[in-house]
Amino acid sequence: MDSDEIERENVQTEMEDIEALMESALPRGTLETPTEYEMDDDKWHFADNVVREVFQWIKGIQLCDSETPLHESFKLTEAHKDDILDFLQQNGRELKKLVAESENEKEGWNYDDDNYLHCKRKILEEYKPENYTEKDFVRLCAGIAFVAIGNQSVYQDRDVMHDATNELHSWMKEVLKPGGTLQNSTWAEN
Repeated sequence: MDSDEIERENVQTEMEDIEALMESALPRGTLETPTEYEMDDDKWHFADNVVREVFQWIKGIQLCDSETPLHESFKLTEAHKDDILDFLQQNGRELKKLVAESENEKEGWNYDDDNYLHCKRKILEEYKPENYTEKDFVRLCAGIAFVAIGNQSVYQDRDVMHDATNELHSWMKEVLKPGGTLQNSTWAEN
């Protein structure tokens, strides 16, 4: 083999590796695992599942199933997944624009940063419904998850999924009364 053939073969192999990476699921253990506290919190599991659905849609990849069991009281149903997908398909362009205008791509999000807080406020202003329903709650969770993920990549920051889940979970705890249900959220008081 001459040097040109070797170079072409190397380039071809690299391209196939990149394509395989883009098309494959992320391997187990790539993402940070939940803490013991999080394992017992059904709202955290719900937030984790919402973030996974949104992340898969943003990145166009399929994640491996979580090794953690779903808790029945806040289980993400197929109807919830459909609501998330519908929301993202309807609003994805606007969400991407909002994130792109505010995020420093080199550093990603700092959840205390004014730019991130501005994005989160815009999502709440735009998508928080006047009359609260479970569907609207799930769709708003998808919007918060989208902003929490931002333009970050799990290949650049392996904690992005965990951090986004914690951010969504924190917001959910603010919205839902401790031990409450979706029907008894603090939105009813607003």
